[in-house]
Amino acid sequence: MIAHVIAIRNLIKNRYRTVVSLGMIIGALIAITIFRGYVLRTLEIVQTTIVNGQFGHLQVAKELYWTQEYKNKKETLLTDYLPIVEEISAIPQVRAVSPRSKFYGLLSTEKLSDSAMIIGIDPKQEPDFEVGLALIEGHKFDVSNRGIMIGTSLARRLRVKVNDDITLVASTLDLVINAMDFRVAGVFATGTEEFDSVAAFIDIKEAQKVMNTSSVDVLKISLKSAKDVDAVKGAIESKLSGKNVLVKTWYDISTLFRKVESFYNTQTGLMFGILIFIVLLGISNTVSMSLNERIGEIGTLRALGQSQMSLLKQFMLESFYLCTMAIVIGVALAKLLITMINSAKVTADIPGASLPILIEVGFYWDVILWVSLSLCLIVNIFTAILILKYVRIRIVEALRHNI
Repeated sequence: MIAHVIAIRNLIKNRYRTVVSLGMIIGALIAITIFRGYVLRTLEIVQTTIVNGQFGHLQVAKELYWTQEYKNKKETLLTDYLPIVEEISAIPQVRAVSPRSKFYGLLSTEKLSDSAMIIGIDPKQEPDFEVGLALIEGHKFDVSNRGIMIGTSLARRLRVKVNDDITLVASTLDLVINAMDFRVAGVFATGTEEFDSVAAFIDIKEAQKVMNTSSVDVLKISLKSAKDVDAVKGAIESKLSGKNVLVKTWYDISTLFRKVESFYNTQTGLMFGILIFIVLLGISNTVSMSLNERIGEIGTLRALGQSQMSLLKQFMLESFYLCTMAIVIGVALAKLLITMINSAKVTADIPGASLPILIEVGFYWDVILWVSLSLCLIVNIFTAILILKYVRIRIVEALRHNI
């Protein structure tokens, strides 16, 4: 108990150095927490868009479809897919199974034409499809009655708006040119320029008519909870073993998401390393100055019979209380700043985005725990190394500083 009182007293006594050290640790904690919160929240938004608007939680297709090593596209199609839909739908965690077809064609108006990636969907089987999509034009996502939903960048190039007529020209599976007229039902944006510049959605039945087939490319599977992805994948693989199909998760399919995640994780690591280096430099300076002034005190305590370990414990208590105060203050300030940032509704243009992105920062307790423990561990280990250097000074040399 006395050691704790002495530690707190010394922190108050050396309040200038205490404030400086507190400021550095608090600053590092706030910076990493806010940046990591921004990264995780951004990845959550991107994941929601990808899962609902593009790939679903899981997709089932023939192995040739995934490898792209085929001579004829017919080899990759799921022909008798309804029994597979029934088997997958029977899994309790599955919410919906939707057939999808994807092909490339030419979208034409009276004056302009552009290539597009046409995706056939079944809106009735994709209840959360609109989640993560921003409707730039149109009141709702509607592909009924030959409606077509066009990505914002593609629509801009074609200079079309809602209710305009547009013609889709594509080659069927038998390599016959086919054409069909559509009505622009809306213009959407996912936020990803790579997708919004080429994508257009139509009803799966219309897609099959254009391609002159009753088959589909893949089955998109939506789950009740994203936490069940691995469990459901295993269950589907067990049910469909021997049927020449392969199950992939949204994470396996989305190369873009993996690259973005890797990039952000690298940034977080670099930022954490730089901040830790700055904190250690500051801590090294303040702790060294404090200990240098207390060499005489260390010599006196050693002469009175205190061991090196007891002195180490006493000084480490100061470091422990310093880190504890920094974490408490830092977490409170981080929460306040995150609330202020989110309330400001700040938007920014970022590379690869088709529209300004709303800057949102999440507050995650696991991030707080990870950052706090890491900072405490690194600061205390480094402080212990510095303290050991001083408590090992010979008693006679230490006592000379009292003269």
